[in-house]
Amino acid sequence: MREVLVNESTVEELQIEQPSASSGKSGLRTAIDYTVYSIVLIIVWTTLLHKTGYEEHLIPGVKPLETKETICKSSPFQSHANLSKYFDYCEQKSCTFHKHFVFLKKHKCASTSLEHLLKSVIHKHNLVYAKPSAGPFIGGYPGRFKSELVWPKLKQGSKYDTIVHHMRFDHEEVSKLVYPDTIYISTVRDVESHLDSIWNYYYKRFHTEEKMKSKPCNFGCFGQPILAWKEKYHSYIKDNYLTDDLVNFVTFLSDGNYDESTSWAFRFHNLQSFEFGLNNELHSSNLKTMEEDLTKLASIFSLVTPVDQYLEGLVVLKELLCLDWIDLYGPFKNTKIYARSNMTATQTRDTVEHWNLYDNLTYTFFSEHFNVRKSTISDFTKKLELVTDLYQYCDENKSECKKMWEESVRVRVSERDDYVDDENQKVLDEPTNYESIKSYMEENRGECEYGALEELRQNPGRIPSSCEEKQEQHFFDLQNKPSPYN
Repeated sequence: MREVLVNESTVEELQIEQPSASSGKSGLRTAIDYTVYSIVLIIVWTTLLHKTGYEEHLIPGVKPLETKETICKSSPFQSHANLSKYFDYCEQKSCTFHKHFVFLKKHKCASTSLEHLLKSVIHKHNLVYAKPSAGPFIGGYPGRFKSELVWPKLKQGSKYDTIVHHMRFDHEEVSKLVYPDTIYISTVRDVESHLDSIWNYYYKRFHTEEKMKSKPCNFGCFGQPILAWKEKYHSYIKDNYLTDDLVNFVTFLSDGNYDESTSWAFRFHNLQSFEFGLNNELHSSNLKTMEEDLTKLASIFSLVTPVDQYLEGLVVLKELLCLDWIDLYGPFKNTKIYARSNMTATQTRDTVEHWNLYDNLTYTFFSEHFNVRKSTISDFTKKLELVTDLYQYCDENKSECKKMWEESVRVRVSERDDYVDDENQKVLDEPTNYESIKSYMEENRGECEYGALEELRQNPGRIPSSCEEKQEQHFFDLQNKPSPYN
């Protein structure tokens, strides 16, 4: 079930599980829970509509009351000192919005920031998108994307407009669910800062093992694979008089202690290549194969943005999808300040880059491709200055930029002949099969003795209770924090 608001308050999807007919007593509980969630959703939906003033635009089958001309003529932004240059949503465009795209969201590659930005676009244009069923994962991650493990299921002949979540890419399987003209987008990050971010995100930021294991809806098995190698690793650093840090951990792995069969081991060996669907275990003797696989990947992806050129990537994204200027502003998400590992020494960088050779090659390859891609855009420098100025102004004036974005939504709504809830026409009302997701994850190095998978072992066939609680909290948070600009 999907909320049909075109307000940016719907930047995160809401998931409600239908009761399972085979779950017996737990099925009754699920049915009751589902009823409660439905009531809550209606309340939240109505409340947010009232807050936004968009209710007259969102009734399926009813032509919007406002016209584009009326909105634009009375807009305070057409003569705004700082924002008037981003008023293109009221101008005649030379391109048409491209509604079919897939964003391969990869861990710790500025992916949450871009995901939130794209979700604002999704809701603005009332697009139908696939929802993650296992926390942030979709399609059976860390297994290769499997179309049959995506919910809600599509009706025969239907396709999703977009997919924007964590997956291990498989083009053949993804293409079964999306349109032939779909544009593929992703990001890449330099090896040193990426590995440092992975180290902190999954391990070092937690003060205790219990905190790693007790995160709600923990499909990602925080703490792994480091906890699986803990005794051997701690003996290694003790015997060699080393400290517990990323550089020494990489040295430990490269010193013959890496076991690729360990669940979640891929996190510390070419994770970016792994999530692109490549063979992350290839070494320097396989350079030709690596280069051939990257070339094939480049023929599929229209845009792979290096994280260190994020704003430049937004300029290219605007051209690809024909976005409004104000669509490009989205406050950075999940940006944490961690103590950085010491990788200033040449020998240290060489160790890290050699260990993650495929990721290093992937980053270099797509950085070069990106530089060629942006050179094809006319007035690129001028457009980059516009994006840079937009971020500088909106970071300090979020409320004004939020109002401008809302106005751009009203314009897009006014351009529709009527409002149609496309999702209800495209998808089936079918419950998520958590057992099949669990089995596929475990078969593909996604085993975990705690967290959401353990909850599924304790209560087969139903959504983990910690995920239910997280969803419930999310419903109520929408009322108190209804904007991605906050």
